[in-house]
Amino acid sequence: MTAFAIFMRPDNTESRAFKVLSFRFIKNAYTPYTNLSAVFSTETTVFTPFTSPYEYSDVIFYVDAYPVHHGIIDSFKITTENGFGKGTVKSRGFTSMLLDNQLKPGLYTKISIDKLINDYYTLPNVTHERSTSENYIYVKTGSSMWDALVSLSYKVYGTYPYIKGLNKVMMTSGTPEKNLVFDDSTLLDYGVELNTVRLVSDFHMADVDDTYDKYSYRNSETVDKKIVRHRYFDLDRRFLYSPEQALYFRNAMAMRGWKRRFCTYSGYKREDLFDTVSFGDVQNGIIKSIAITGDRDGIKTELSIYEDKFTQ
Repeated sequence: MTAFAIFMRPDNTESRAFKVLSFRFIKNAYTPYTNLSAVFSTETTVFTPFTSPYEYSDVIFYVDAYPVHHGIIDSFKITTENGFGKGTVKSRGFTSMLLDNQLKPGLYTKISIDKLINDYYTLPNVTHERSTSENYIYVKTGSSMWDALVSLSYKVYGTYPYIKGLNKVMMTSGTPEKNLVFDDSTLLDYGVELNTVRLVSDFHMADVDDTYDKYSYRNSETVDKKIVRHRYFDLDRRFLYSPEQALYFRNAMAMRGWKRRFCTYSGYKREDLFDTVSFGDVQNGIIKSIAITGDRDGIKTELSIYEDKFTQ
């Protein structure tokens, strides 16, 4: 199994790096972009110690001839040491620009994912699930396009949006394309993890009179862990039709991925988020995170499923 990278220039000409020394690729249902870091040799490519990284705009990364990542270049350097040249690149998927762009503050009525992504900014290589299902959202000062998509997804479907394939924004899970089943004896490892860092015990929201007596929510699961964390916030205008939903939404956000089951195997089977995996006592668990790593010892993939308020 191999990995290679294609570096693109603005005029769509390219350079290819076929000798990848090491890499790490991460795709998580709660991160609005794929993340890649890779180191490659310049010896067997068109790259030389005098090649300028300045000329490249984006990178496409393949694992076993399958494209897993296409993104902007955050950093790229080429170095030579003792006659050996290597390149180091860090990249985030094009959907990262949904975080980098803000919408004009205010109330947006009859808004859909189609309108949010198509009507405001043109983001290269970003596609989306087709849906005209509408609702209203309220955009606060400093909010990103991704914040708006998160609000809309929760209000329309009760879900958290995620990235499918190469930079496709999704709000619904659809039908799994792959259903992986592992015999525990073939796995490199598997296990269970708890993470309580983001948990909040009590949420308090102001009402229209700026008092905090009416809208409160206590998370008993956090209290059971002997954790006390109180959070106060202004009236959330995104949920004026049902103010309590603002409390439930914040609780769901705080509990993202707090219970995780995972397994690691050798290779990569071209799975994606919201495919399913079975191992140990997990049956058809929904894949919410994929981490692929490669080095001189080969390629391995860690799959994670989460038990939280967004499990669907």
